[in-house]
Amino acid sequence: MSDLIPEQLLAGHTVRIDGLGTFRLHLKSDPADSPEEVTADNIKEVRPSFIQDTRVKRKLKKATFIKVKEK
Repeated sequence: MSDLIPEQLLAGHTVRIDGLGTFRLHLKSDPADSPEEVTADNIKEVRPSFIQDTRVKRKLKKATFIKVKEK
């Protein structure tokens, strides 16, 4: 899966894993005056994002925490 997800993202796909969430890529680029001037050189950063499934989000909202004694 660690090979498949990046491969699909780089192919321009959104990757949804049912019950877990959705992976997407976001690009940062330099502006261009026209679509014809846009090239791969305009892209300055590629950032992955992950949006958790609503079921995961609901379960995490129920999290409780306890303080652990320091050693």
